[in-house]
Amino acid sequence: METKILIVDQDKSVLTKLEKHLSGENGYNIDVETNPFRALEMVKNSNYSIILSDYELSTINGIDFIKLVLDYRPATRVVIMTKEHKLCKMIEAIASGACDYIPRPIENISKVKTIIDNAVEMVEQWKNIKEECSCY
Repeated sequence: METKILIVDQDKSVLTKLEKHLSGENGYNIDVETNPFRALEMVKNSNYSIILSDYELSTINGIDFIKLVLDYRPATRVVIMTKEHKLCKMIEAIASGACDYIPRPIENISKVKTIIDNAVEMVEQWKNIKEECSCY
């Protein structure tokens, strides 16, 4: 089954690089968006397994974006990307519901793929738990 991923970043070069390296043969179905509010509409209307989002979005910060995504799709795993390698921002993102973070600039695509694979595993575990539990 193909993994559906949404990448949200106002830097089009980041979107292009990630889309190029992650789509197709890796089994990832990639959508990209520069506008976080259009991205939220996409989240409402489509079932993404993973969302990669920049921490610094143009009209909303990454923390608020994470919270809105998880309000709409609690089983979706969000990975935050950040240029600032400040521990407090990384902790804040994880505490807000992100499952991981990717430091920018993105230099190691294989590390990104590993992070995505780990997030996909989390999604699969969530689906298995949901199927086994009659409370959902």
